[in-house]
Amino acid sequence: MTLLHVGLAAELNAYADKHGPVTVGLAGSGQMGTDMVVQLGLMPGVRLGALSELNIAGAEAALKMAGSDFSRASSAAEIDRAIESGRVALTEDYKALCAAPISRAPPARPRSTAPSRAAASR
Repeated sequence: MTLLHVGLAAELNAYADKHGPVTVGLAGSGQMGTDMVVQLGLMPGVRLGALSELNIAGAEAALKMAGSDFSRASSAAEIDRAIESGRVALTEDYKALCAAPISRAPPARPRSTAPSRAAASR
């Protein structure tokens, strides 16, 4: 099955092909935050770069559910290093999340032409 990329999805896909994915920082991984973590993992052209959460065990569970490679970070510099290495930075410090230069992403990697997990489940 082939996914059609229209509207914003097409724009994100084109941007990611040229510049790498848009990197997102997220505060909170409660019920809606966990859904966001998982959905960001399924969206072409977008990636989760950092997650701030006081309940670290819950955040780790959300990241594991999404299949994300992550590392703990306690400062903006550590968040930046995690993002540059392709991992999601996990922090309890929302101020560090806000101070981190999340817009930088690792270089674009060749993307698979295989259907996404979302398409495969339909």
